[in-house]
Amino acid sequence: MSTRTGRTFHSIVWTVAALLAVLFALAYWFGEGHGSSLSQLARVRTGMSREQVVALLGRPGTVNCSEDGSESWYFTRWTFCQAKVYFAADGTVEETDHDH
Repeated sequence: MSTRTGRTFHSIVWTVAALLAVLFALAYWFGEGHGSSLSQLARVRTGMSREQVVALLGRPGTVNCSEDGSESWYFTRWTFCQAKVYFAADGTVEETDHDH
């Protein structure tokens, strides 16, 4: 490979890498960061069942179970934002939250 061809190849590689970085940054910035959209989370109401929440938000990424039977569900995507749903021991929604 000639020096000129090598420089052209490296220029193309760096250009493609830069474009991919920009696309990733734009997707990160403008994408819905929560595991579930905040508009969907706003539709979750106190007293709803687990099944109703799954129908709205899908399956959670993480479930924390407490000894008293209550549960905390966390919906997270590739960003650090979380949507949270807290269930009472009887399996109904007590509260929702998100981290910003």
